[in-house]
Order: sequence, then structure tokens, then C-alpha cells
Amino acid sequence: MRGIATARLRIHFRYLLPLLFLPLSAALLFVGRQQQRGIEIGSWDGPPPRFTEIAMALDIPASIAAIPGGLLLESITGGLGRTRRAEWQDAVGYLYLAVFVFGQWFLIGRWIDRRWGILRTPNARLIPRGSKVVHAAALAGSLFFICFGIWRTLHSGWTSSWIPGAGLTAWGSIATMATILHLRRLFPSSVEDAPS
Repeated sequence: MRGIATARLRIHFRYLLPLLFLPLSAALLFVGRQQQRGIEIGSWDGPPPRFTEIAMALDIPASIAAIPGGLLLESITGGLGRTRRAEWQDAVGYLYLAVFVFGQWFLIGRWIDRRWGILRTPNARLIPRGSKVVHAAALAGSLFFICFGIWRTLHSGWTSSWIPGAGLTAWGSIATMATILHLRRLFPSSVEDAPS
């Protein structure tokens, strides 16, 4: 009876995290947009509002993943090359980004669910377990984002603040730790394998 009650109270992070962070990001972007409303183009050369920067820092992986399709969407809707975009172009861009933000937090929640045993890991994998090239690229990319984030934080001035740099550093550190933990699981040390 107690086991049934415990099973019902399990939190499925793959659903909880998107439901928490998607509205939070939307609210932060909305407040930041309201703060920028009424400012003429060219009259403001400072950093974007803090709320916008916090939303951007929370969703850096989603923003990076959305870049190729976002550029295509901008060229289709005619948003490239304009100083001020139409309202409907902004709405389409935000809806497009929301899909990636939802996907980012869903994947993070699914990873947590698998680590805690709520979701079973499938046997079939798209990437081979021992792919050294994939792991080396992931490690190099995450280390690059750590270094770039630290540089961005240290060189923040009037045209930027420390928040985007801190976000890049944090996400790069998380990716580095996850990659190293995965590599340790894939390639156990010879000391652990040696018979005692």
C-alpha cells in the first residue's frame, strides 16, 4: 500500500520543467519587451532590459539550437534587414522559440527522470555509446562556452551586462560535467577494473 502511494507521488520532471520554465521565460520576455516599448531606434545603445537578459540566459541551449531555423524564418517573413519588425513577425519568432524552450526543458526533465529511475532508458541509441568523436566534440564545445562566457562576463560594459556571460558559463559547466560523467561511465578506469 505504501509503495502504491509513493509511486503516485512521483514527479515527472519531463512535464514539470517545461510547465514551469516556459511561462517564466515568456513572462520575463514580455516584461522586458514592455520596458523597451516606446524607445526610438538608435536612441538606446545600452544593454537590453535585465528581464530579457535573464530569459536569454535561462534558455541559451534552446536559442543556439533555434538559430538555423530562425534565420530561415526571418528570411521567409522578411524580418532580415529591417530596423523594426512588425508585431506579427515578433509573435511568429516567439512562438518558434517557445518550441525550442519547451524541448530544452523537456529533454532536461527526461534526463533527470532517467537518472532517478522514473523513466527507463531504451536499449536502442542513435549515437554509439563509445563514440569518441561525439564526446570529444561535446567536451570541446562546452569548454569553449565556459571560456567565452567567462570572457564575456569580465568584459561586460555599457553595451552589455554580466548576465549573458554568466549564463553561457553556467550552461557550459553543466554540459562539461554531464559529458565527463558520461565518459567516466563509458570508459571505467583500469584501477576499478583490476581484480583486488
